[in-house]
Amino acid sequence: MYLAPVSDGHTAINLMAGDTTILQQVRILDPGGQYHQQTVDVSVSPGGVLEILESPFDRTTGNEILIPAAGSFISPGWVDAGTTMQDPGAEWKETAVAHARAAQLGGFTSLLPYPCLDPVPENGEMIRGLKARLNDMPVHMFPIGAASEHLEGEEMAGLYDMYQAGTMVFSDGPLSFPKADTLLRILTYISAFQGLLMTGAVSPEWARSGQMHEGVSSTSLGLPGIPSVAEVIAVERDLNLLRYAGKGKMHFGPLSVPRAIEMVASAAEEGLDVTTSVCVNHFRFTDDDLLGFDENLKVIPPFRSQDDQNRLVSLLKEGKISMLTTGHQAEGIEEKQVEFSQAMPGMLSLQTAFSSAVDSLIAPGHITPESWVRLISTNPRKRFFLDPAEIVNGAAEWTWFTPSGTTHITKASIPSRAKNSPFLDQRLPGKVLGCASKGHLYLNQG
Repeated sequence: MYLAPVSDGHTAINLMAGDTTILQQVRILDPGGQYHQQTVDVSVSPGGVLEILESPFDRTTGNEILIPAAGSFISPGWVDAGTTMQDPGAEWKETAVAHARAAQLGGFTSLLPYPCLDPVPENGEMIRGLKARLNDMPVHMFPIGAASEHLEGEEMAGLYDMYQAGTMVFSDGPLSFPKADTLLRILTYISAFQGLLMTGAVSPEWARSGQMHEGVSSTSLGLPGIPSVAEVIAVERDLNLLRYAGKGKMHFGPLSVPRAIEMVASAAEEGLDVTTSVCVNHFRFTDDDLLGFDENLKVIPPFRSQDDQNRLVSLLKEGKISMLTTGHQAEGIEEKQVEFSQAMPGMLSLQTAFSSAVDSLIAPGHITPESWVRLISTNPRKRFFLDPAEIVNGAAEWTWFTPSGTTHITKASIPSRAKNSPFLDQRLPGKVLGCASKGHLYLNQG
């Protein structure tokens, strides 16, 4: 066994053949699993396969690495549904390898990237090619298929062809569909094979013209805003289309307006097959944080008011938000270090999502670590047709983390060429200690 620095500035434990890692007194968080809430010793092979020991480890052959793990947790690997990948098409911002590495550092073992790529994955052949290209990544990457041709909202993409290639989730990205008739045709068509349509709730027109949440802060800054009512109108339209279709599955995300989330929750109680997600950073920032014109805080949907954020927390505690996402989107210097009104929306979030959750949700007591696991792993796995990744003997997709400790974000620690994070050179609460997926084991010993 030896310790070696790696290129992203972290220190990883590199295991020689035959070495086994023993995590001592780690607590398992696996809602619905047989070991849920048990504190145990866990043996980890060099390939990341777990064995749950029946009694505390008390023997050594010299090939074991013993790591005290009291106060930390192991859960099924985390999922980010709706991450923005830049490769292929904009590799100068972030390559697929860097994207996967950022996910690994942030504890995410499965990603569902939007189809906002060049070329757009809009037929079966392109989906198969993209899957083959992503097959060697250290985390699972399940491409979302384009809902419309070229993401233009005019004509349906090759939906059944993509379904035959193994895709069940379709989207045109984090914005809402511009044309209601196209959306209705897509909903009706994919319901034949139980496909899921994922849509945002900010129209392309508002996204082009608005710079931030419309409110007191936007007025004081003299910036055009994106009003909350725009999201409410979009969600109401799409729910009515789903009612009219009489069948279909829809996921609304990311949402940012409490009223829109309440409408989806009411529709679910009514019997519609609908769910929601909110970016974890919307619990960390408000529109007031943009008063310093930090381009890294310009995102879609925009950070809303403090009152909105307080209500979002209440909705999360009430169980009316189905899952959390990161909103990860790499943007380069040319897109970010410009006048605020000209900057592209988006921020790096995979590596800092857990810290944002600790700071804004777990430490204040709004949710527990168990709730975090439900929101970031259990629920998205069920909704997006992924395997459950239960923590049992032989488990090979898991995340090891602690709300204690800190995460230090520097330019060197970010794998992406893009550095558009508002957390640069900060020490953040909480720490991802390691994860495993696809035979790749990463243990952060920083």
